[in-house]
Order: sequence, then C-alpha cells, then structure tokens
Amino acid sequence: MKHIGELGRSLEAHERAVLLVCFLYDNPGFQVHPGSHHEEVQAQVAHAVQRGVEI
Repeated sequence: MKHIGELGRSLEAHERAVLLVCFLYDNPGFQVHPGSHHEEVQAQVAHAVQRGVEI
C-alpha cells in the first residue's frame, strides 16, 4: 500500500506509470479478502489509478 501510494504521488500531470506484477507460479488471479485494511487499500489503489498508475 505504501509503495503504490508513493508511485501515484510521484506522478506529475499527464505522466503515467505501469505496475506490472509477475508470478512465478500458476496464479488464478487477485482475490481481495476483506480484512482490517481492505477499504484503506482499495482507496489507495483507486487514488493511484486516478493519478496515472496503470495496473
């Protein structure tokens, strides 16, 4: 969460970044399990995407 927030905040207007996640095993995809920080993580990712981070 810290790093995606920093990445989003580092972008100037009209800049973008791409977050590429590589798996070394057969991954069925991201599954978000609600927990104590679920809403905070979701908001941080949404904010970074609005700033220009592509996931």
